[in-house]
Amino acid sequence: MFRTTVRVAAMMIAAAIVPFHNDHSLQAQPKRSALDAFALLNADAFEPHPYFVYTIRSGYNLPLPGGSTATINALGGRGRALTPKHAPRTRRILFIGGSNVFGLMVADGETLASQVEARFAAAESKPTESRPAWEIGSFAVPGYTSHEVASAFSLKWIDYEPDAIVVGDLDADAFAYLTEGYRNDYGHLWKMWIDEGDEMKSKRSAVNAAKQAHPLALAEFVLAAVPGDEASRKRALEQSNTQSFETNIKFLADVAAGRKIRTLFILPDSRHRSDGIEIRAVKRIREAAARIFISKNIRLVDSENVPERNLSSSASRNEFLSGMVADQLTRMNW
Repeated sequence: MFRTTVRVAAMMIAAAIVPFHNDHSLQAQPKRSALDAFALLNADAFEPHPYFVYTIRSGYNLPLPGGSTATINALGGRGRALTPKHAPRTRRILFIGGSNVFGLMVADGETLASQVEARFAAAESKPTESRPAWEIGSFAVPGYTSHEVASAFSLKWIDYEPDAIVVGDLDADAFAYLTEGYRNDYGHLWKMWIDEGDEMKSKRSAVNAAKQAHPLALAEFVLAAVPGDEASRKRALEQSNTQSFETNIKFLADVAAGRKIRTLFILPDSRHRSDGIEIRAVKRIREAAARIFISKNIRLVDSENVPERNLSSSASRNEFLSGMVADQLTRMNW
């Protein structure tokens, strides 16, 4: 009964992120990782989804910016595949979120999930009933906001029977706050992706005919608009709010608690953003998430505690952050 109720509720929330197409045109894109997920990734690696806009294709080797390749396993996660069902004498931890948790700029072995798994593997002795082995899986998808993460967890990822989830910093929600025409369902940001349609088929034919090195980007299929100039982003931020973000993460936390799944949330890092407006947007997310999760006694990891010297690369950031995450996971009341 609980699972049925969860799925009905999740479908109602998820439906809000499949908005009607609007007429916003793509504008010049500021340099930031959340936009890289849309602008730099090959659309062939993704496919439309009726409840969370798009999903990554299973079994796909996805070329990444910088020359790395992301291995997408048969379950649609990154790296080594989990068995669909929970193995005995294990603690199964799922990492979920957007671009940072996915590891948009790093190789498979340098993602946050992989580095946490390596820490546990180095410290483990033979598993016992009182001390099970750690089993780590990553199901983050580049570009996902709290809408898609909450929906995908409730409708799909929860079936992989995690003992705990590590929820990524979700800074892509700030992307929605900086785009004008704010809607609580993020319909000002997303557009429907049912199939390619004549326009996209024509573009794809032109790309193929020209034998260009870079095929159509994910942005062409899923984005209705992007943040504009400084004045536009400032107006957008003033008109937006965190109501949807708060609803989504409360729902996610409540669904997890109802299944006795522990939750660890990584607060996003507001440092080194493109400008003060973007910093304000990310700080909104930090404050809203901290307020909600503290009230629910859910553990937090603050990515702003990663030292500046470890921010020189995503791999270095993940290495330090993995120690913080692993420490919090071991401290949970198992």
